[in-house]
Amino acid sequence: MVCTGTGVAPFRSMIQAVLNEGMPFKQIHLIFGARRESDILYRAEFESWEKSHPNFIYDVALSREEEWPGHRGYVHDIYLDGYKKDDQDVIFMLCGWTRMIDEAVVNLITKMGLDRSQVKYELYG
Repeated sequence: MVCTGTGVAPFRSMIQAVLNEGMPFKQIHLIFGARRESDILYRAEFESWEKSHPNFIYDVALSREEEWPGHRGYVHDIYLDGYKKDDQDVIFMLCGWTRMIDEAVVNLITKMGLDRSQVKYELYG
């Protein structure tokens, strides 16, 4: 799940349902992007889930925060570095700003060679 800004809201609901209902899952990786640390939505909740659910991974990319100890830049670097090309066992769900989604679709399908059916997205402004 790759999102920017308020695009995290639908993913939060989906993850919450999976965890609350005890649904089995192989892995959920939430990659959230924002400009500044003060823009991180639901941070405490996601960090708590990461501690209590070993198959839930939470990464944050901040594009305009100089002192941030985590990933500085955009969400794309995280999945491009973390996932292999032609991985048939992964589905990417994207929600957020149009520019992020456009770039992610190109990265996932063209650069990484994923099938179009492995990339789901919803624009959020």
